[in-house]
Amino acid sequence: MYDLIIIGAGPAGITAAVYAARKRMSLLVITKDIGGQAALSGDIENYTGYQFITGPDLAAKFEEHMRKFEIALKENEEVIELKKIEDKVWVKTNKSAYETNITGIFAAGDVTDVPEKQIITAAGEGAKAALSAFRYLSQHQFTT
Repeated sequence: MYDLIIIGAGPAGITAAVYAARKRMSLLVITKDIGGQAALSGDIENYTGYQFITGPDLAAKFEEHMRKFEIALKENEEVIELKKIEDKVWVKTNKSAYETNITGIFAAGDVTDVPEKQIITAAGEGAKAALSAFRYLSQHQFTT
């Protein structure tokens, strides 16, 4: 059982995973691929910290950062069902099922249909994910 399950490993999901790992939470990241829309993008300009970087290079940096922590990662899995039973949440994928003891699951990702909007949305969602993760961890007194 995990303290937290994060669905998606784009900028928002990876940011949340890193913050949770730094607070020593037991967590699992379930994703089809690492990097989200950024991994599929050609050239990215003016992303915080980089004046210019290719999408695959940025996705590789995301992955490198995430792998510095002990984060359970299930790649090439797609979530097909979420179910709450009493005080636990079950996440069923096309390959397995996982359990978390937190009744809310942070799900990362975007649903826009224009690639440029997806990149902007992903960056904003990453910032929101970091703030939400920090707020949650502070309220539940996870410490380093």
